[in-house]
Amino acid sequence: MKRTINKRIKRELFSNFWKYFAIFMIIFASVGGISSFFIVQKSVKQGYEDSHKIGNVEDGQISVAFPLEKEGLEILEKNVGSYEKQFFKELEYKKDKTIRVFENREHINLPGIFEGKLPDKENEIAIDRCFAEQNKLKTGDEIQWKEKKFVISGLVALPDYSCLQKSRGSLLISNTNFCVALMSKEGFASLEDVVTSYTYAYRLKTMLSEKEQSEKFSTIFEQLSEKNIPVVDGIIKPLNSNISYVKDDMSGDVPMMYTLLCLITLVMAFIFTVIVKSTIEDESPMIGTLLALGYRKGEIIHHYLMIPMIVTITAVILGNIMAYGFMKQFYLRAYYDNFSLFPFELKENAYAGFFTSLIPIVLVFVINYLVLVNKLKFSPLQFLRKDLKKYGKKTASRVYGSFFQRYRMRVALSNKMLYGVMFIGIILANLLLMFGLSFRPIFQTYLDQIGETMPAKYQYIFRGPTTEIDTNKVDQFTYYQVESKDEFFGKNLSISIFGVPQNAKFFKSYELQKNKIEGYASEGVFVKLKAKIGDEIELYDKYKGRNFKVKLVGKNNYTATLAIYMDQTALNIIMGEKEEFYNGYFSDEKLNIDKNMLLSEVNGNDIKKIGEQMLIYFKNLLPIVTSVAGAIYFVVIYVLSNLIIDRSSLSICYLKIFGYTKKEIENIYLDVTTWIIFIFQILAIPVMRILFKYCVLISMSKFDGYIAPNIPWMINFVPFFAGLCIYFAVRWLQMKKIQKKDMSEALKEIVS
Repeated sequence: MKRTINKRIKRELFSNFWKYFAIFMIIFASVGGISSFFIVQKSVKQGYEDSHKIGNVEDGQISVAFPLEKEGLEILEKNVGSYEKQFFKELEYKKDKTIRVFENREHINLPGIFEGKLPDKENEIAIDRCFAEQNKLKTGDEIQWKEKKFVISGLVALPDYSCLQKSRGSLLISNTNFCVALMSKEGFASLEDVVTSYTYAYRLKTMLSEKEQSEKFSTIFEQLSEKNIPVVDGIIKPLNSNISYVKDDMSGDVPMMYTLLCLITLVMAFIFTVIVKSTIEDESPMIGTLLALGYRKGEIIHHYLMIPMIVTITAVILGNIMAYGFMKQFYLRAYYDNFSLFPFELKENAYAGFFTSLIPIVLVFVINYLVLVNKLKFSPLQFLRKDLKKYGKKTASRVYGSFFQRYRMRVALSNKMLYGVMFIGIILANLLLMFGLSFRPIFQTYLDQIGETMPAKYQYIFRGPTTEIDTNKVDQFTYYQVESKDEFFGKNLSISIFGVPQNAKFFKSYELQKNKIEGYASEGVFVKLKAKIGDEIELYDKYKGRNFKVKLVGKNNYTATLAIYMDQTALNIIMGEKEEFYNGYFSDEKLNIDKNMLLSEVNGNDIKKIGEQMLIYFKNLLPIVTSVAGAIYFVVIYVLSNLIIDRSSLSICYLKIFGYTKKEIENIYLDVTTWIIFIFQILAIPVMRILFKYCVLISMSKFDGYIAPNIPWMINFVPFFAGLCIYFAVRWLQMKKIQKKDMSEALKEIVS
């Protein structure tokens, strides 16, 4: 008997081919895209971990103002297993690009070689592969710096710079404008009149937890400070974004991909349930007959599960074939374009195929099975009579208005579940579209704010106080870096503290009381620490291994970073420095500072140039995201509005018999959906804005900076109008379908 009833499956599939094909394509594309991501992600993760072993990556680094002498080196030897000096110099290349040059490494942070060789001559240089590809450089080409020319001997990747950030924790990753490179000892020495930064990378004797590593770093810092050796920077491996960002990025992308797959599958699963419920209602007399003839309800459930499972399993299999076949190259290229990874082999793994198959199949099966069990609770007699009302309610809800108004209301009420699923699908599609459209303008606003909200046009940080500059033109400040815990995600955040003097030229609006530990914080500090004005926040001094509190008395204008501005004397006391200590200048003019004293120079225009390169990635992402959003929207609207027409086929035929015109019938059935979608699109705007802000916070949680998720109001209306355009295309198809409805269907029903 089972085989007899299953003969209907093929007929059902082909009679509703486009309906099932639309769902099939969404599941197929979702599984293909997400499975290919997991294939590549697993290989990248393994290659990333292998690069740390092969390259003997550092456990931490410490930067000092001047090279360590005997006392300082003895402190390192006492506290770590091994260390290596990794001094670097920065060269300006083609005006807007920076090349950070190191000497060849011997045993820590060893490079991975893509092609060529490491430099062994004075005029040779090995550069980062990402930078070379972005700037169309290859082995054998020449790089000119001033009057000197260096031949590119090889393309490499450094394990301590898997993410090319000029400043750690920056939101800006620039493979186009920033490069790391290696030179021979003679070549490095030939770079005269260039500031040298003195960094020592170290490996610990044993593997330690992050907390133990921080304590060890604090011990080294304190012992160096006791010997009056100025430490200007330092960090442990887990907190070094140049090393850990790839891992953090993958750990953030994996749950995001799982969530996306689950959301899309849930929407498709509920569409299947709506189709199945509608089919059961239409075929209830047949189901009643089968039950009366001895069919078990389990066999009926099995039959109605067949089509959703056939469509889902076919989509999953073909999606994974596409992923394992060629689509994985798309993600592989994306990782290689964005990160400076070691050469690695892309290995096939069953993990991706297993989970991207399991999730859709299980979700579709469980949801449809539960709906079918609930829907088939009725007796054979109830099925024969089409009496499938669960609560046995005999009277319909009272509605008011003209005949057409009451009819439209009845159509809406009888299809409320379909409209509910439609609303969820609209939210998902619009949210994806808003992501694609909003990230570029949001990031552009962030770049504009960097220049506009900086206290001064130039910010200089140096190794110690200098007397070369006319202090009437500048504001001296003390710079210190601390950490705090992100209240949303529990991540350690790097926060910059600026100690500014009383009556500072660039901070006239700040009412800072001398010696008081209070300050003005940026918006990002308030958001990420869930703080408000008047609160005390706890900060961690990573150099001295202790906590201290700062009271927030106001907001500063520098919204583009995590920063606190407080009284200079109070900060100097926290740091254990003299009252008159300072290590930075704010200036509206470019200053001529001894390069040997300069640690960093921040210029808003330079940062903006780097950021503009990142906008290229968002530009390439836009067509992909908008296409996916449009496809989901079309499928949801097309399938569900089709179901509404199918469920009302008999009523439409009756209206035709009673003499209602095509226009009047369209007004009854299509206008209801039009108005509901119009209302849904309006309701979706505030819902999307709330969801979008949380999504931005999640996607940016791996950065120490802060991007305000302020969506331009015009973008809110793009999904609105795009959705309506897609709907009216679907409406045109529905009009054609209504015109084809045959009055003989109603007459046959009456006779039967």
